[in-house]
Amino acid sequence: MFFKNGALLTEGGSVLAFELNAEMTLSLFLVAVGCVVFQRFFRKRLSREQYFYLRDLSLVAVLMLLALWSGSERVSALVACSLLSMVVGLADQFYPGRGLYAFIILPGLFFALEGASISFLSAPASENTTVLFLSIWQSVLLTTCWMTLFPILFRRLDQIPGLAGHLLCVSLSLMVCVSYFSRQNLDEAFVVSLVSLVLVGAYWSRLGHHFRQLGAPLASLWGTIIAGISIIGVSKGITLTALMVIPLGFYALPLAEMSLGFMSHAFVNKSSRPIPDLYTRVVEHGVDHPAAVRLVTEICLLVGGGVSLMQLLPDSQALKLVVPSMGFVMVLTLWAFCGRRGRSGEKKSIWGVKIDGISMNYALSKSLAWLKTPCPEFRLVVTLNALGLYASRKDTFFRQIAAKADLTLPDGAGLVWAMRMLSLPVIERIAGIDYMDRLCRLAAVESVPVYFLGGKPGIAQRAAENLAARHPGLKIAGVEHGYFDRDDSEKVANRIRTSGARLLFVALGVPAQEKWLDLYRDSLGGVLAVGVGGSFDVFAGELKRAPAIWQKINCEWLYRLVQEPWRFKQDLRLLSFMLLILCERLNLLRRKEDAHA
Repeated sequence: MFFKNGALLTEGGSVLAFELNAEMTLSLFLVAVGCVVFQRFFRKRLSREQYFYLRDLSLVAVLMLLALWSGSERVSALVACSLLSMVVGLADQFYPGRGLYAFIILPGLFFALEGASISFLSAPASENTTVLFLSIWQSVLLTTCWMTLFPILFRRLDQIPGLAGHLLCVSLSLMVCVSYFSRQNLDEAFVVSLVSLVLVGAYWSRLGHHFRQLGAPLASLWGTIIAGISIIGVSKGITLTALMVIPLGFYALPLAEMSLGFMSHAFVNKSSRPIPDLYTRVVEHGVDHPAAVRLVTEICLLVGGGVSLMQLLPDSQALKLVVPSMGFVMVLTLWAFCGRRGRSGEKKSIWGVKIDGISMNYALSKSLAWLKTPCPEFRLVVTLNALGLYASRKDTFFRQIAAKADLTLPDGAGLVWAMRMLSLPVIERIAGIDYMDRLCRLAAVESVPVYFLGGKPGIAQRAAENLAARHPGLKIAGVEHGYFDRDDSEKVANRIRTSGARLLFVALGVPAQEKWLDLYRDSLGGVLAVGVGGSFDVFAGELKRAPAIWQKINCEWLYRLVQEPWRFKQDLRLLSFMLLILCERLNLLRRKEDAHA
């Protein structure tokens, strides 16, 4: 099957209804516009979960239409293989820890048997080309490994929100350019990569968002498509040519980091710290999350673009153009990197308390970078609500702690409202209980030991057990209730440090938990400490969390008040908080302070 004069032909010479001309371009444009309109139409009419589900479902539907539209057996097999890979990722996401991850090899095996397989290997076309022919079993094995590698890689990249989507966009762009300008017959690969690139652009708000993850299903799907495009690039026998070299060049850095991580887990003592990736190193140097994602993408683009040019150009031209170009781009990249340093620490404050108006995914990625660093330091995360901020006006010690914390997250609809009222940047509310739950999920995946401190006797133990059942593989380094003698605080801190815990949840109430953590930060060692208030009671089953509809209408506080009526007097202070924020908006407080000054 091949293209000739704009038409897709079979080996028998029959013309299929598929043309690479203005009609195809118009069709792709209409498909992209239709996808964008579809997303905008339903975004305001559905809940967030329904909208996300329908949007991913529409992407799958368009890919299925691509398979039917192309008329190519190999393209249809690739789409079917990618959908199977998505199903495996979906099953593993809903039933983690049950061995379903091992089934990730099935899509690659299916493609090797029913789609296309690597029948021989050769260097790019030249006068003296050496060809290595493979047996049937060697061909199936190599194809299966190749098709399995990239879903695993994309799921690894997706641990950093936004990175997988950005690398996907740029790699597809390179594949489109190389398959179009290549002297080889890469028409099928060109069509699939072009349509995939158009879909990535149409769904960019989903795939390219800096603070969202693709999830195991979509990461597996796109990883399979990238691997398949590189294989279907040649009609008669598959060779190790441009489209198979480009992924190796473009993903060389992530592949190397992933392989080092696997080897460190397999051959190095389990107590050893994991090897930090490039993103982690960049974040540790003060670059914020979006800039770090762009920087990693640019470096990968530099490597992949150089490989692409060397595949397309003759040897002499490649040496003259590629090397100087890579050096020039490297200089620009380093200059941009130096210019981005230090921006992540910029925050806006209310009454002297600096609050991070970031997303949940960014907070998690930042926390994961701290947990994986080979040289751990004490880190403090304060989950602040409106009442906590109100209390900080009179409590100077607590205000200083919240202001200098590594992360101060807006936990509460009232605080989010206040930030928006004062025109401070805020993406979403980050509920402390949700942040704790997702941190435990990350800790289970990364084998990070967790310590639970606080609550009434037995509460921390039940909360730890329930979270361990919720997230299989969660390592409980230690559990201790919060009714210990405060004179023994130094001993408690020493027990936490010697337990080997890297993540510490403290539920002593606001602001007592933050003050305790600040006082004993030197004794606790290199832990990521998070004050979680009454979250232990919810995870232990003592209290019920508000249903989703109550959370959606920002009435979770009212649901909790019904369960704990004694909070009534405390919640009355919310009215005072709202009045103070309105005065702040009108600059009345500032004028009063200036008059006293």
